[in-house]
Amino acid sequence: MSILDEIIALTGEVEAQIEQGDWLAAGELNQRRQQLLTNLLAGRAPGQLDPDTQEVLRDVLARNQATVVRLRSEQQQLAGVSQRMNDGVSAVRAYNLNAGADAGF
Repeated sequence: MSILDEIIALTGEVEAQIEQGDWLAAGELNQRRQQLLTNLLAGRAPGQLDPDTQEVLRDVLARNQATVVRLRSEQQQLAGVSQRMNDGVSAVRAYNLNAGADAGF
């Protein structure tokens, strides 16, 4: 298996782990993939890569960008859920404080 084949395979595995919600596994796979990319590009200018390699790397980049967009969207959704949960906790506390004050009358 060539280094490019490994990078493509790892890209698919990262995407699959993200789809399954296994952020730890996705991060570990991504680190391996980054190391392979670093090794592939070490000491080379982008123009020194053959056209097929450049095309594969453009595809990997596009997939990464799509994944980042997806993750940012999910992050925003989770932030909204978290805020609603915090608002709910605050409302319950306020209710309990007010209910306790009313009980003393």
